[in-house]
Amino acid sequence: MIKINIHRSFDQKNVTQINIKRNADQWVANITVKEEYPDISSSIEKAVGIKVAKAHRKVAQKRNDFLHKQSFRIVRDHDLIAAEQLKIRTGNGRRSKKPPPLQTGEAFTSQCGQNVVKSKKVVTHSE
Repeated sequence: MIKINIHRSFDQKNVTQINIKRNADQWVANITVKEEYPDISSSIEKAVGIKVAKAHRKVAQKRNDFLHKQSFRIVRDHDLIAAEQLKIRTGNGRRSKKPPPLQTGEAFTSQCGQNVVKSKKVVTHSE
């Protein structure tokens, strides 16, 4: 005889699957039952849809209110507002191609901001 702890009643005719496994020192049986639920009327679905729509509208209104308040604060507190078009890197992770290496005689700007001409001479500094 096997002791069973049934936590929910079910109709034996609707059993679709039984899984039995050993868990530590005890056996566990999971019984899957096909349940039939009553049809939800369209009026209930409509009421739920309206409730969700109202919640979304409320969040959207709060977001817009916040943005309007921040915009007003910026305009009130500052005499000049400037905007620029930023070049935002795309999300594909690829970087732009490197420029071709400089040829002898070409000028470029060094990191310290000076214009430099590339030459074949190698200059070393000794102290």
